[in-house]
Amino acid sequence: MNAFSCIRDDGTSIWMQANLFMIAHDLAHYAVEKTLPLKFGFYGLLESGLHITDFEKNR
Repeated sequence: MNAFSCIRDDGTSIWMQANLFMIAHDLAHYAVEKTLPLKFGFYGLLESGLHITDFEKNR
């Protein structure tokens, strides 16, 4: 089993099972967001309290 997890600055954590493609995809988000720097990208939204599965919801 592969898993993706994040620990927020406040000490809370989130995780989900993920395939290798999704892990690589999420690491690409990390690299881009740190390089640019983007505050409201994938990781910024996770830090603000969204759960990983919130990105799967249709809006």
